[in-house]
Amino acid sequence: MKIRIMCAFLLLCGIATSRPCLAQTQAANDAIPTQLTAAIRADVAEKYAQMLSDRYVYVDKGAKMAAAIRARLQAGAYDKITSPWEFDRALAADPRAVVNDGHLNVFFSATPAGGHGPMMMMRRGGQPSAQMLAESARANGGIVDVRILDGNIGYMEVNTMTLQDKNGKAAIAAAFAFLRNTDAMILDLRGNMGGSGYAELFMSYFSEGAPFTGATA
Repeated sequence: MKIRIMCAFLLLCGIATSRPCLAQTQAANDAIPTQLTAAIRADVAEKYAQMLSDRYVYVDKGAKMAAAIRARLQAGAYDKITSPWEFDRALAADPRAVVNDGHLNVFFSATPAGGHGPMMMMRRGGQPSAQMLAESARANGGIVDVRILDGNIGYMEVNTMTLQDKNGKAAIAAAFAFLRNTDAMILDLRGNMGGSGYAELFMSYFSEGAPFTGATA
């Protein structure tokens, strides 16, 4: 039981490469009778702290976040937590209180994750799941607004960097095609929290040559 629970935690979304993780639905997980022991909590928290310390892109901030988790562990902040879902929320919140990095998260899954977030999956030649593709199609390339402002100025608001599969790339291509004859352009990223997609696809439309991506689905 301990091994299964340990393997089921998806740790370190956003370490160094800012890669997010996926979790199964809460409804599916609710059917699994899991209880965390003190040993499991300590083991998971320490692994998370060590990976933050070793792999976070900013070494000093990674060390501070790791120290915060270890301090909370030593103070007994996790002692009364037996639910995996409550524990993943606590582990996600504590380092964010030190460094507010929206790419960092922790999820519990009923099955072992294997360390394959969307970006790592694409880089290793894997294929996205049907759920990932459906979510990507609904995200419309992360684009929430496209229009032409007074003075023939193009405006595009992008609120996330989605998985760049054929649906996402088609939506982005259509948006840029609509704005292609404008005299200037505003790419509004003020509400963008990042994601698992590739910013170079957007930026390639502002450079010479054909649009390109660093990795595709």
